[in-house]
This record gives sequence, structure tokens and C-alpha cells, in this order.
Amino acid sequence: MQHSRGTRCEPPRQVLQTSLVYHILRGHIIELMRAYKDRISLSKFPEAFAMRFGQYIKPDYVGYTKMEELLTSMSDIIDVKPLSSGDECIVQLTLASGAIFQGFCIMCLVIHMVFIIIINIINEYPEAGRGLYFRPK
Repeated sequence: MQHSRGTRCEPPRQVLQTSLVYHILRGHIIELMRAYKDRISLSKFPEAFAMRFGQYIKPDYVGYTKMEELLTSMSDIIDVKPLSSGDECIVQLTLASGAIFQGFCIMCLVIHMVFIIIINIINEYPEAGRGLYFRPK
């Protein structure tokens, strides 16, 4: 969407949202929205995300071609609504408590997976973990 031409936000497109990257991204978006008091203009969203998390969102990583499509696919946690002028959209947090719990569970799963990977590396290469953990014999 190019805001200077006066186009409106597009309706959401159906894409399977089962990837771990998509769910982690949802958690980051919730965190970002809370930092911006639950709303931010769509034009400022990519830069705000990059400032907070150190990288830009790449919608094509999760099956979307545009940022607007990606954000509108998350309608259970955010709304993307056009402003009255019609040239800009606002992204608002509309989070239900179930979505918060789901995001928390996904983050716990990711942390657990990273921990398992680290333990496997230490077991594979004992010199990498020397002095970090007690390993029973």
C-alpha cells in the first residue's frame, strides 16, 4: 500500500500461520504495541519494530507479500484501520487474554528448545561446556 496515493488498507488474506517464526513475530508485535500505548500508525510500524528488535519484519518469511497483509492476518491481537483521512492506517492492539497466554506458551517452548540445543552441543563437544555444567558420569 502506498499511502501517498490514497489507497486503503486491504482485507486479510488467508495463509497458514503454523510456523514458529509467525508465532514469535506475534509475541514481538504484542510487546511493541504495548510499548507504544497499544497503537501506532502503519507508516511508522516497520521502523518502530526495527528500533525495538534490531531487524525489520520481512512479511515474505511467513507467506505474505506486504506488511499490511501480515498485520491484518493477526486480527485476534491487532486491528489495522484506516484513519478518517483515508491516506493512513492505524495499528491498534485488540488482544484477548487467550492470545496473551498462547504467546507466553510459544515463548516458553522456544526457550526450552534453545536450552535442549545447547545441552546437545555441550554433550557433543564437552570442551565447549567445560566449567559450565556438572555432568554426572
